Amino acid sequence: PIPLLIVAGACALFVWLVCSQEGDFRLLFVLGLALALAYGTYRFYRERRIVREGGTAMALVTEYRQVPSSDGGFDRECKYRFTAADGSEYVGGCESTIRDFPEEGCQMAIVYNQQNPGDNFPREMFWFYDT
Repeated sequence: PIPLLIVAGACALFVWLVCSQEGDFRLLFVLGLALALAYGTYRFYRERRIVREGGTAMALVTEYRQVPSSDGGFDRECKYRFTAADGSEYVGGCESTIRDFPEEGCQMAIVYNQQNPGDNFPREMFWFYDT
């Protein structure tokens, strides 16, 4: 119930902001909401697809780097490889502004779609599913 309350509160705040602004500000708010909803929907269905046919594996981090971001902070990028249940080796990658990834040479848990192991994601980065 708490995530639903947070989402409901955020939606109410957004509606209030859209209604209280005029002109270009209203358009920017609507475009921002549309982008956020599109990304959230994409992320939900991707996670659902992976979890539905999910397998887990330990992946070896092959590259970790911090890249300067536009806000003066750092984005983190991670690349990894793992062996799926079919015995083949696959690669994956992810990026985030808030998560620290294991350094190069360390292992991390990933969840992958057993029907398509190229569709994979680090276990700690799922938003909608507890893996």
